[in-house]
Amino acid sequence: MPETAGAKARTRTSKQKVPSYLIKEWVYNTPVYYKGYRDVLQKKKTTEDILADGTLQAAIKFWLTLLLGNHLDLAKYWVFSGEVGSHVAPKKNAAHDLVIIEKRLLPPGNVSNRYADVPARVVIEIDTAIEYGNDRPIEQFVQQKTQQTLDFGTTGRLHYSNLIMYDRQTETWWQQATGEAIVGELTGTRLTFLPAPILSWADFKATYPEGKVLSRETGFNRAYGRNPYAGYDNVNNPPFLYDGPTTPDVLPPVARVLTVDLNGEAKAYPYDVLQEAGVVNDTVGGQDLVVFWSPGTASALDDGTVAGGRDVGTANAFARAVDGQFLTFTFDGTTISDVETGSVWTARGEAVSGPLAGEQLSPVVAVNHFWFSWAAFKPETQVYPP
Repeated sequence: MPETAGAKARTRTSKQKVPSYLIKEWVYNTPVYYKGYRDVLQKKKTTEDILADGTLQAAIKFWLTLLLGNHLDLAKYWVFSGEVGSHVAPKKNAAHDLVIIEKRLLPPGNVSNRYADVPARVVIEIDTAIEYGNDRPIEQFVQQKTQQTLDFGTTGRLHYSNLIMYDRQTETWWQQATGEAIVGELTGTRLTFLPAPILSWADFKATYPEGKVLSRETGFNRAYGRNPYAGYDNVNNPPFLYDGPTTPDVLPPVARVLTVDLNGEAKAYPYDVLQEAGVVNDTVGGQDLVVFWSPGTASALDDGTVAGGRDVGTANAFARAVDGQFLTFTFDGTTISDVETGSVWTARGEAVSGPLAGEQLSPVVAVNHFWFSWAAFKPETQVYPP
């Protein structure tokens, strides 16, 4: 049957390109349009008609924001509302109605009109403005949007002696040291680093008496607690099976370092320097920070058993401000204290006596590396002291 003019017109309308401003967000490389976008394309409604919140959605946001404000510690958390953007990956930007984000991960100076690149602690969705359509049931949309997080495993491969991970959703390969996707669908995407302080077992038990510990009852016969690479971290040995760039000779290749990489500036703090100083006040990438070193942590790569490893101590970095007050720290060989208030602090960043007792310093993303492996990825790294 010959095609009619009306049929041709409908075909052109169905294939009409949808402007980007009518796309509310992207989920798995698929655009999700504002409810009523077809009416805008057909000039039955204006863009403003469909972009505004409905009264029901606005009312729900209002009451939830009040509720959260009354029950959250607003000194520690942001409560953002109004289509807060969260960047997941290329063409994977989610828009959220209400989010709760820790201020230690998103300092006030980093709040901007761009998508947030740090994970939210809590996300609340009130989606009354989505055009689900016949080809995307609401159940599918909710499932896809809540499954944009990735689950990781290990490839069993190394690059510059550093682990390569993979994600089970896209099978993209990721470099552990940099958090960058290096092979696969998400190549070029970077994961957001989170602070992960290292504590001795004794400190962990004292700090978190109700803390949980991974069980050895995994169903697999593995020699947990044993080290097949005894002597790996002997500073007098060359890096074991390392194949990469020549290591800058400012430090021994197998020297332990705490690395901080902020706002385009990278700095490494050698463990032997930290052990002697105890406390280092410094600035990296425009952020004032302090590094604390404390003894009591065994090397996992020294002896044939982790428990038999020599004491190499542990180092962690923290922001040098509490509620806007800048602090300078000192160490007298026994006690860590701040010059400004005289408060006494633990190496975990907690004030235990003095005017600031009970306060906790915000941890800074800092990672323990061997110098040769970190320098292979960041050869421009400054070493403390200069």
